Amino acid sequence: MATLNTLLVTMSDEAYDHLNESGYITELFVYLKEAIWGSLLLCIAPMFGFGGAIKYTTWHAAILFGLLFFSFAALYRITKVGISLLGVRK
Repeated sequence: MATLNTLLVTMSDEAYDHLNESGYITELFVYLKEAIWGSLLLCIAPMFGFGGAIKYTTWHAAILFGLLFFSFAALYRITKVGISLLGVRK
């Protein structure tokens, strides 16, 4: 994530303008937000689950695996976009 953020900050004006004109820059920011929030939720959910994890093991595991899958999918999507942006750079 830090590498992609650095890439966005140091992106050439031409590439940024191209993304902005095409309307994909807003989708890129949405993808970044989803990946960051998904990862944060994955870190926070186990802390809230410790109290009720013994009573509700099935629910706790299902929520954790769901968040894990969402986080991995969001990070995979951002990685694909970041690699594509690296291909555009001169």
